Order: sequence, then structure tokens, then C-alpha cells
Amino acid sequence: MTKSSTTLAIVPLRKGSKGLPKKNERIFAGKPLYLHAVNQGIKTCGQCIVSTDIEEIYNKQQTTDCIVLQRPVELAADTSTMDEVVEHIINKLSLEKEILVLLQATSPLRRDETIKAMLELYSQGDFDLVMSVSKTSSSVLKSGEIQGNRFLPISLPKYCFSNRQQLPDIYKPNGAIYIFSVKDFVRFGGFVMPNIGAYVMNNFESFDIDNEDDFFSAEVMFATVQRK
Repeated sequence: MTKSSTTLAIVPLRKGSKGLPKKNERIFAGKPLYLHAVNQGIKTCGQCIVSTDIEEIYNKQQTTDCIVLQRPVELAADTSTMDEVVEHIINKLSLEKEILVLLQATSPLRRDETIKAMLELYSQGDFDLVMSVSKTSSSVLKSGEIQGNRFLPISLPKYCFSNRQQLPDIYKPNGAIYIFSVKDFVRFGGFVMPNIGAYVMNNFESFDIDNEDDFFSAEVMFATVQRK
């Protein structure tokens, strides 16, 4: 990341949610859930771009800190990909040299310090993309595909016969934060890039809201932090 690069936050918001209808607009700790991500994006990056098909949001008066793009219907379906959404943002705003920080609104426990730490990791220039990850069960290493009657391990065959305690730690993308440049996104045609860096987030920060119970739990967790 060069000093001439502009850093922009991106907050993608979709109307449809089967797990919890209208969750992005639902009041969370005193304000709509999505505003937590927007405000965080402005605070850490200086400017935020919102891509949404939610009328109540894209019809609001825009500010210099937050630009809201109306997402086309074809990019708001269950089958739409984040690659397509980001590509639309890049083309619509004619972005070329910017660094993009994608923040999911459903991760309201994410800390500003984590975003800053990831920006610092990205700035070192070792990775095309840096994403937040969280620890997950290592038992997935025992899994595999079946082709005909043949079992094909997804990892080293020895892990299928190892004790759980002998398996290495495994991490998965938690979807909370992705950092990449417009140049690399266009060059590689999306998020699949050859050099991907990882920043480990704890389970608290990684908490993702998908349903009613998640929303309630996240509010309780958020309130606990605010009281400290």
C-alpha cells in the first residue's frame, strides 16, 4: 500500500435475509445494525461505500463520508456473489488505485483496532489480500469426497487416521473483514488471489448474526463490552 493510495471501506447490504428478515435495518444497541459497520468504516478508513437494494437506505441523503449505491436487482439475489457486488462498485465509481476494506454489517463486535492491525499487515506488501479468520474444528481434516466408491481425502491421508489431539489447528474465513486493492481485484478477477494473508480474530469478535438468537446474543455481548 503506497502513501498515494486512498483507503475506502465497503459495506454490502442486502434486503433479503431468510434467517432474520430486515436484520441490517434492525435496531442494535440504539441504532440500525448496518450503521455500526458504516460508522466504523468512516472512522478507520475516512470514507465508506454502501452497496444496497434496501430502499430506505439508498433513498437517504448522502454525505461526503458515506456514498450509497443502489444495487441492481440481479446482484441482490441469493445466487449473487460478492465478486459481482464489488465489481459493480468498482465500475460504478470508476475506482482504480484504491485500497478497499470490506466490512460485513453482521459482525458488530469487530473492533477498530483489528481493522487497523489488518491494514498494517496489508501495508507490508506481502499479500494480495488480507482476510480475518477464526479457529474452527480440526476434525474437517478427517473428511473427504466420494467419487464412485473411492474416498478422496481433502487433506493429507494420514489425518483421516490421526487422533483429534494430533491434528493441526485449522482456521476459516469469518467474513468480517477483507482488505485488497482495486488493481489486484481486477487483475485476478475477484477474491481468489495467489497470496492471501490471514489475521486471527477471537471468537468474540468473530461472532456473526444470522438469526434471532444470534441478534439477541450479540446485543448482550456488545453491552458487556460497553460497560467495561
